[in-house]
Amino acid sequence: MASQSPSPNKHLNRFRRHWVLEGWGPEGQRSVQHSKALVVGCGGLGAPVIQYLAAAGIGELTLVDDDRVQESNLNRQILFGPENLEAYKVEGARDAALRLYPDANINILQERVATHNARKLIAQHDIVFDCTDGLPNKYLLNDACVLEGVPLVHGAVSAWAGQLLCVEPGESGCLRCVFPEVPSAAIMPTCQSVGVLGASCGVVGTQMALFGLKRMVPDLDWPAGRLWAMDFQSDRKQELQVRPNDACPVCGPQAHIDAQNDADYQNG
Repeated sequence: MASQSPSPNKHLNRFRRHWVLEGWGPEGQRSVQHSKALVVGCGGLGAPVIQYLAAAGIGELTLVDDDRVQESNLNRQILFGPENLEAYKVEGARDAALRLYPDANINILQERVATHNARKLIAQHDIVFDCTDGLPNKYLLNDACVLEGVPLVHGAVSAWAGQLLCVEPGESGCLRCVFPEVPSAAIMPTCQSVGVLGASCGVVGTQMALFGLKRMVPDLDWPAGRLWAMDFQSDRKQELQVRPNDACPVCGPQAHIDAQNDADYQNG
């Protein structure tokens, strides 16, 4: 999926540090500038993802969020300030991305990704960043990416915890390979009930951007099928290898999920 982005030569000085980077170079920069990325969620995780993708020279960026900026968002959603209160997040996120890279092609969708539109939207992009909150959203994005064969960078934060998973459909395991069913909301309560440290969104979101950019550059490896669970209170991190699971309901041999049935995304 090639977008009409400018030649890397136009911004030689801007991206010079990428050009001389081992494994990146001019071809890697060209690949980034020809990539189409979908970021679902423009809040705490979306903020660093959007900023670093734009600063890296992403060719086309689609931002999806149906929410407005609230004052309680400002401790972690660093794309916004008091002047953005009650404005739609996608609008402020677009403006922030264009300040960093005016040549980027930014699309905004002021809506929610759901079973009626997820697969069609994802199929139009080269990579997806899951910056949503709420477990049903995350399972839907996982399933739609697997079914459409589009790489996924999944991130989550809650209270002091963070989670990150890179999914390469057809090669690595996916979210359902580890957690087959959408768990109870008590497993991952909302930030309204347990809070969230703003800086933890920055840590997870920046790592998401890094891994996604590595996936865009042909000569770099990215950590497909690796799951990180982070505890920022105790400063501990666990890493697991997620392999394809034959019992997985979306990528296993007997898969039955098609990302179009709302019943598959009800909390257990």
